[in-house]
Amino acid sequence: MNIYRLVKNIAAYFVERVASLAGLTRLQQKYPSCRFYPGAVVNDTSTLGMYNVLFRNALVLDSSIGDHTFIQKNSIVNHATIGKFCSIAQGVTIGLGQHPTDHVSSHPAFYSSSQPVARTFSRSDVFFPFRRTIMGHDVWIGQNALINDGIIIGTGAIVAAGAVVTKDVPEYAIVGGVPAKVIKYRFDELVRARFLKSEWWNMPDEWLQEHSALFSDPLRLLDALEKQKTEAQKRKEEIRVPLEKKL
Repeated sequence: MNIYRLVKNIAAYFVERVASLAGLTRLQQKYPSCRFYPGAVVNDTSTLGMYNVLFRNALVLDSSIGDHTFIQKNSIVNHATIGKFCSIAQGVTIGLGQHPTDHVSSHPAFYSSSQPVARTFSRSDVFFPFRRTIMGHDVWIGQNALINDGIIIGTGAIVAAGAVVTKDVPEYAIVGGVPAKVIKYRFDELVRARFLKSEWWNMPDEWLQEHSALFSDPLRLLDALEKQKTEAQKRKEEIRVPLEKKL
């Protein structure tokens, strides 16, 4: 009997392993610029961007992920829209789901006909447990943080490890604690406004490569971004004026 169980367990392991590798192969073919580690899952209602990395057992469910964002191992992104250049540490859960607190019971058997319970008494869905979570660009979520569904996390924000986020997080705020509260802001108000206006995360990869050394010097990077935009606007004007004269 012990030998039978051992063989059965080994066979089950190899079946699971083959299925996992097949899933990774399909993901790699669909998203050739991205990188996937064993156990990573992206369901059919989700989309990835360019150069994403999903580490071991990272789950992306009914979500969209922006370019260059990575998701560390054992993290779950559920019913969310994630921007570019976001860093999601291990053990993070985004989109926890809700139960009604103003009904007689918080059990789904009494508010949903579609939840995966063994028996439901509800004839229809009268409460929807998931609201979409929105995360801006360049957001860092620390290890084991929990992000409630329906939350908006602003661009440039940082969520400390172990935080429980129950309210919206402003742009470039650093939050932590249970429940999470604003600790401070990464930059002063003027610099925050300049970064948001610059939308550096939308710059071409070639430009980012050329100016990567400036990312450790916020003010110099802002000057370079604003110079680039001024020059681009000037070129547009130079093209527009001759066209108007012809018309």
